Amino acid sequence: MVVRALLMTAVILLDGQKQVADAVSLSIAPNRSQFFEYESVTFYCEGVDHCDVGHKFDRKLKSCSKTNKTPTGSSCTIKNVYTEDSGEYWSETEGGNRSNIINITVTNGSVILEVPALPVMEGQTVTLHCRNKTSSSNFTADFYKDGRHIHRSSTGNMNIYSVSKSDEGLYKCSISGAGESPESWLKVTGGSVILEVPALPVMEGQTVTLHCRNKTSSSNLSADFYKDGRHIHRSSTGNMNIYRVSKSDEGLYKCSISGAGESPESWLKVTASQNLNSTANPDVRTESRSSSTATPWIIATALLSALLVAALGLFHFGKGSCNRALLRQSAKVDHSDSAEDEKGQNTNTAS
Repeated sequence: MVVRALLMTAVILLDGQKQVADAVSLSIAPNRSQFFEYESVTFYCEGVDHCDVGHKFDRKLKSCSKTNKTPTGSSCTIKNVYTEDSGEYWSETEGGNRSNIINITVTNGSVILEVPALPVMEGQTVTLHCRNKTSSSNFTADFYKDGRHIHRSSTGNMNIYSVSKSDEGLYKCSISGAGESPESWLKVTGGSVILEVPALPVMEGQTVTLHCRNKTSSSNLSADFYKDGRHIHRSSTGNMNIYRVSKSDEGLYKCSISGAGESPESWLKVTASQNLNSTANPDVRTESRSSSTATPWIIATALLSALLVAALGLFHFGKGSCNRALLRQSAKVDHSDSAEDEKGQNTNTAS
């Protein structure tokens, strides 16, 4: 019964660990949706050790089979892209969960429009750059949205300030004497990411959990956390714990989720406690998910070790019981033989 309970606990812990890790998000570098032929493209799979990238014409890309590990997952690179590489890309976990979709266009023409492949958040500034394959100098470019001319630039750039949902659409550009770019969709997210920071002051010495939330998804997503504009933590669950919080942890916090956007900044207020005087480094006390996710494995390993010890103990106990039984049986035989010998001697003496 004890052995069965240990086994069931270990299986539950390992299965829970697998469910936590069974999520992936996909990003691309450089972050644009248009490429010239023979350019290089790198896909980043956040949350998985092997970057299996799928394409609508090829479920697993042979040209992206070599995976490199990154601090938050893995990546793979296509050294030379061709026109047939145009289309949708995604990543998939072993459990069958798919990431967000990235759409790219590869052209053999002379003009491309650099539009972000990943969604941009409302309020940001977006720069669209019209590129000429044969010239890097400034040139006059015309920009179009949904087939309508909207801008002319002598530098080849168009800035969209405080971008909003109304700026979503199909964009393209043209350069006189060089040609026209393909069309690409600019995706704008309407504040889909927030950071849950306590609205009331927290007391020194407490543990504070910051949670990065995606409006469109309730599953665990890889999130980056920032304090006063500086990156401080990355989590595969969207949570960041600050243990034994102190006044040095006060500041402006925000988070970002790849493919979803960035949260607004919020102030974390810490009040002093007369009973606690914590001077620990906040970055050291910031919980790393990569270490906390190992906890179930450690517990499971300990349980399996206990199971092994219990099994060995039962084995030795059974073996010892068997040996004691054999010794008792042997003692009975020896005693019986001694009694027979003594009886024989008594009979001879009487004769």
